[in-house]
Amino acid sequence: MNSYEKEVEIHEKAKAYYEENKTLVGAPHGTSKEHFEKYRDMNDVSGLAITDLLHFSVRDIDDLTQRYLKNKALNNIPLKIFDSFYAGYRIYQARPPANAARTASEYTCCMKWLLIYECLKMVPEFTNRETNNE
Repeated sequence: MNSYEKEVEIHEKAKAYYEENKTLVGAPHGTSKEHFEKYRDMNDVSGLAITDLLHFSVRDIDDLTQRYLKNKALNNIPLKIFDSFYAGYRIYQARPPANAARTASEYTCCMKWLLIYECLKMVPEFTNRETNNE
């Protein structure tokens, strides 16, 4: 099984978990260890936290849950929402620390990391995507 098939399988497990428990708290989220650690560390260095999402356009956890169930990468949240946060972040972080989120795409990944692991409280299930030669 290649890494893409593994992530699809894990997403199906998360959907089944939701059907049984009516929550995604504790459900698996397929990712590589490298990806998980990169954005966890980048969030720590950047000073990004769940409080940055207080005015996020995803109105509540139920809405976020439904968005996740439809698209595990949360690509159904418009990028302009992340971009507006990024503009404020860049003003606030005129000189970001080394290893901090520096581009809009890195910032978006950091915010999605927070949504998945801090808001939904999902648990990473590593797929070793970067080390898999498939």
